[in-house]
Amino acid sequence: MPGWGLGGWGLGSFGVGLGPVPFTISGAYASSTRSVHVTLTRPANLASALSPTTWTIKRLDTGKYLTVLSVVEGTLDQEFDIYTIERFPAYPIQIEVRAETLLSATLSLIVAPKFALCYGLAASVSPNSPKVVDLENPQFELPDRIAGTLRVDSSGDYVDQSGVPFLRKLIIRRLMTTPGGFFHLPDYGVGIRLKEPLPTSDLVKLRTEIQRQVLLEPEFDSAKVSIALATNGVLTVLVQAILSSTQQEVVIPIEVPPSLVAL
Repeated sequence: MPGWGLGGWGLGSFGVGLGPVPFTISGAYASSTRSVHVTLTRPANLASALSPTTWTIKRLDTGKYLTVLSVVEGTLDQEFDIYTIERFPAYPIQIEVRAETLLSATLSLIVAPKFALCYGLAASVSPNSPKVVDLENPQFELPDRIAGTLRVDSSGDYVDQSGVPFLRKLIIRRLMTTPGGFFHLPDYGVGIRLKEPLPTSDLVKLRTEIQRQVLLEPEFDSAKVSIALATNGVLTVLVQAILSSTQQEVVIPIEVPPSLVAL
């Protein structure tokens, strides 16, 4: 049977075999306006894969690199969600996600292809979403406005605030309020205050407390929080949450000024 030794069976995967699967990036897609879901061909080393410095994300229209804030392991050890501070461009602009130094579970270095391309994702809002409105007032002092001041429009009425800016304000209020600051809400507040130390020098515990506080807001059905403290003292908080009313995902980045952070 000459076909058996030298045919498809003899030299195929059932014969001499094709060897181990190379460790590469097999694909990626934007899972939100600030996160990209990446799939690998083999399991990755978690310390390597979960480090934000392993990954780069670039806009192909401008060549600008986006700031990678955090990486979250997916349901499989070959899938990861990478979050950025900046918003992705909308379709049809593409982004490139790359990992030149990523290690596999067996500590082998990734080989080509070390990157994947995908389209950006524009934010979408359900037309039936209920509109929660508050008066606009900045939580931090701005160059042209004092924190907490209201703004009046051309008609003489106060300016409203809704959507993501309103949700962001809810989170900032919890960050800045001292626990017990409202006598009727004893469990409200994280307590990041002007020129005072953070509640704890352990950023992991701080992230857990911020996530717990966000979930106390009725507007959020679920939430994941990532935090990063830069060398210049800026504390960045990234909240990925699902709205209770619409099940829509929102990603809310917050930068706490250096004057409010002291470790």
